[in-house]
Amino acid sequence: MNAAQKRIGVSSGHGLHVAGAHTGLANEVIEARRVTMDVCQRLREMPNLSIWEYHDNGSRNQNDNLNSIINWHNALECDLNVSIHFNAIDAMLPTGIGTEVLFRNASEREIASQISTAISSASGLRNRGVKHRANIRILNMVNKPIVLVEVCFINSDTDIRLYRQNYFAICDAIAKSIAEAVI
Repeated sequence: MNAAQKRIGVSSGHGLHVAGAHTGLANEVIEARRVTMDVCQRLREMPNLSIWEYHDNGSRNQNDNLNSIINWHNALECDLNVSIHFNAIDAMLPTGIGTEVLFRNASEREIASQISTAISSASGLRNRGVKHRANIRILNMVNKPIVLVEVCFINSDTDIRLYRQNYFAICDAIAKSIAEAVI
């Protein structure tokens, strides 16, 4: 590895056997894996970056799933860690809800803001901005900088339509934001 290279670890939320949010519009695990793979592909094409990608295929419960993802991120000692998710609320909505990025401390706020703004600009998704979350286990337990990207809400017709129409632009926006944050 070149001394100038920055290390980035990107994981998809939940796992093959540990469901995330699921509606008639989308399945969080499937979509998070898809976005993670495409973002990592774009990052690998950029100079001076070493990219690691993780999808949990073995865990059978939420606790093991979280431990698996956290342990994977901590073993890498990356300059930046990113976990890709999709959000949901209790009701199906025809209106747009938007994108947001969660962070745990002030040093991660700027990258979270850059990613949220970039997704919104690339897709037309409402920018819900950044959210400080002290109660999210992955944010609290990963020992290097980490942000959790909530690409959009899977129970919003508008969000899913914009996500699907602008999928490649969203992946480009996430990758560019991550790269700019570490270089």
